[in-house]
Amino acid sequence: MGDQRDSNEGVTYPLVIGFYFFVSIALITSNKVVLSGSTLSLAAPMFIVWYQLLITLICLVVLGALSSRFGMLGFLPKFEFQFDKAYQLLQLSGIFLAMMVFNNLCLYYVEVSFYQVARSLTVLFNVLLSYQMYGVPTSMQANRACGVVFIGFIIGCIGEQHLSIEGVVFGIVSSVFVALYSIHVKNFIPVVDGNHWKLMMYTTLISLIFLIPIILALGEYPVIANSPVIYQFDFWMVMTALGLLSFLINVAIFLQIRFTTPLIHNISGTVKAALQTLISLWYFGNRESFLGLLGVAMVVAGSYWYSSIRLFENQQEPKQKEEKEGA
Repeated sequence: MGDQRDSNEGVTYPLVIGFYFFVSIALITSNKVVLSGSTLSLAAPMFIVWYQLLITLICLVVLGALSSRFGMLGFLPKFEFQFDKAYQLLQLSGIFLAMMVFNNLCLYYVEVSFYQVARSLTVLFNVLLSYQMYGVPTSMQANRACGVVFIGFIIGCIGEQHLSIEGVVFGIVSSVFVALYSIHVKNFIPVVDGNHWKLMMYTTLISLIFLIPIILALGEYPVIANSPVIYQFDFWMVMTALGLLSFLINVAIFLQIRFTTPLIHNISGTVKAALQTLISLWYFGNRESFLGLLGVAMVVAGSYWYSSIRLFENQQEPKQKEEKEGA
C-alpha cells in the first residue's frame, strides 16, 4: 500500500510541477511578446489586462457550470453574483485590479530577465505592511532573508544594462499591491464562504467593470482602434491564449498546493523563477552583467529562504500553542 502511494506521488509530483512551470513561464513570455513584441504588439496594457480577465471570467462561468457533470472539475463552484457580497469586496477588488495593472506595466517596461528582480520586494512589503497594519511581528531570520532580497534588488538594478526607471517604479508598486492582497484576502474570504474560486469570480467581474473607464481615460481606445494588429487572427489567438493561461495559472497553483507538500511548492517557485530568467536570456536575447545575474540569484535565494522560514514558523505555531495550553 505504501509502495503504491509512493509510486503515485512519484508520477503526480513531476506532472503537477511541470504543469505549473509551463503555464507560469508561458504566461510571462507571451505577455511580454504582446506588450512589446515586434509583430503582434499592442501598446494598450490596460486593454490587455481587461481581455485576460474577460477570458478568465468566461472560463470560471463555463467550467463552473460543467463541474457537476465532470468530477475532475468538482473544485470549481457554479458562478454566482450577489450585489451585497460584491459591495463588501469592492476594496479587495480594487487591490486585485491594481496588482494586475501594475504587474503588466512593469513587464511592459523591463526585460523578462529583470522581471524577477523588479517584482522581488513583495516579501519586504509583506513584512512591513503586516506590522504597520496589524502589528504582526517578524522573526530575525525572516528579516535577514528580506535583507538578502533587498540587497539583491539593489545589485540587480545596478547591474541591469537596460534599466527602466518606470519599470522599477511599477515593479515596486506592483509588489506593494501583491503584499496588500495577500494580507487582506484572509479578511475578505469569509464573505464568499471561504471559497477562493468564488472570490476570484467577484474580483474578476468587478475589475472588468472598473477597467473600462480607466481604458477610456488613458486614451487606449484610439490606440486599439487604429492598430493594425487587431485585424489579425493570430493576434486574437495569442490574446485568447493569454487569457486561458491567466486562468490556468490559478489552476496550476491550486493543483500544486493540493497534490504536493508546502516545501515542494516553495522549492518549485524558486526553481521556476531561476528557469524563467534563463529562458528569457535565451528566447529574448537579453544580456545580463555579472551584477545583474548576482542580483537575480540573491533575490531568488532570499525569497526561498524567507518562504522556508515562514513555512517552518507556521508549522511550529500550533505546537507552541498546545504546549502553552498544556502548561
